[in-house]
Amino acid sequence: MTNKQTRTCSTSNMIGYATGDIANSLTMNSFAAFIMLFYTKALGISPVWAGIIMASSTFWDAISDPIMGYISDNTRSKYGRRHPYMLFGGVLMVVAFFCFWAVPGPFMANKALMIGYLMVVNLLFRTAYTVFIVPYGALGFEICQDYTGRTKLQSIKTIVIMLANLLGPAMAWVLFFPEVDDTSRAASVPSNYFWMGTVFSIVSLVSILFMLFYTRKEMRDSRTMELGDVSVKDFFVDMKEIVTDRYFIWVFLYGFAVLIGIILVASFQMYVYEDFMKLEPVQKTFTHGGTMVGMMLGAFFAAGFAKRYDKKGAVYIGGFVSIAGGVLLATLFLSGVLKPGHALSVIIFALLNSL
Repeated sequence: MTNKQTRTCSTSNMIGYATGDIANSLTMNSFAAFIMLFYTKALGISPVWAGIIMASSTFWDAISDPIMGYISDNTRSKYGRRHPYMLFGGVLMVVAFFCFWAVPGPFMANKALMIGYLMVVNLLFRTAYTVFIVPYGALGFEICQDYTGRTKLQSIKTIVIMLANLLGPAMAWVLFFPEVDDTSRAASVPSNYFWMGTVFSIVSLVSILFMLFYTRKEMRDSRTMELGDVSVKDFFVDMKEIVTDRYFIWVFLYGFAVLIGIILVASFQMYVYEDFMKLEPVQKTFTHGGTMVGMMLGAFFAAGFAKRYDKKGAVYIGGFVSIAGGVLLATLFLSGVLKPGHALSVIIFALLNSL
């Protein structure tokens, strides 16, 4: 028992495990960045219905995540508690992700059918993502059981996620959305999204299968494990205590507000690229990539700020810098000091946007 608690994890094992985050990053970040553009510009859905489609699956997440955690923790299988769900959820997640961008012809011809199709695919994707990501996250804690190892693993995961985002969604503008002429913007062409979704789906599936193969030695027969005695009733009793806790409510509301802010920025910045700045594909990649670099630098300095100012202080500092950058960016462009279409404007826009 002692050996299990003090077992360390090699860097190669951490990297092998973290390859699963390639799929996580490609699917979720391209979804956050491109899905609203796809719905409104390529499919012609109203922004209201596009928001309803996305919101319906987001609320389902709040319910499905803790349920999946309970199911995975209490699974008894000769293949372990994590790998069966990661395989099933991962493959289904990739299939659903592909279906986002490959809307069948009969549904394209009827708006009501199209909206129904997209709602179903959204719920399927979110459910499959939960089935994959919850056990995947738990496996990381089982692979690295010491504090130092877990900290290092989290850093490696962050690097993998950012690199995948940089080489995936950021580069997508150049790879899949070339501007052919002035009559139609590339973001309005459905086939561009289809090819992006196809390539990202293939890469995501390969990364999931590689991660599962690499971590196969972590599959431990759970049929004889002491998993605790937590019944379904106990689970819901615990959930009730959690959701009625005043501190949990504040933390949840803060996290929810931050998440909504991230999603709004990720979605709306694409409209700024397209409709306000009218950036070319290379400029979009430069600007989008700059955001990833800014996030990597923020992650690099976060530990130092948290150590010096504590976590709350670090959050305040990061929030202030981000808001100040946004306000300055809006002031420069809305006042007319900077105008779209100039090289200097693009550079300043990318720098301030990365904050």
